[in-house]
Amino acid sequence: MAESTIPSTETRISLIRASVYYEDGGRVDLINVEIAYSAEADQAGMGFVFHQKMSDIPVPSNVNSVTVEFFVQVTDVGSGGNTTQWLLDGVSLRAI
Repeated sequence: MAESTIPSTETRISLIRASVYYEDGGRVDLINVEIAYSAEADQAGMGFVFHQKMSDIPVPSNVNSVTVEFFVQVTDVGSGGNTTQWLLDGVSLRAI
């Protein structure tokens, strides 16, 4: 995935998480990417950052769909129109 965070002047970015999973009588996690950084971190406000992760387990041949889920936790302290923007440029899944 490629993502970019444009922080407001007073932002606390706690967590960005991306998960890929499928259901087989319950949730089977394939990929989990967690990004924990603050507005002062190197990534925030520096343009798009590419994150790549491969599953540690194979997907069974009878699985015909997977779910991609995002969780973003941002706390903006300021007010008005000065809010943090989180931009997701793309997600790519491929069989290898």
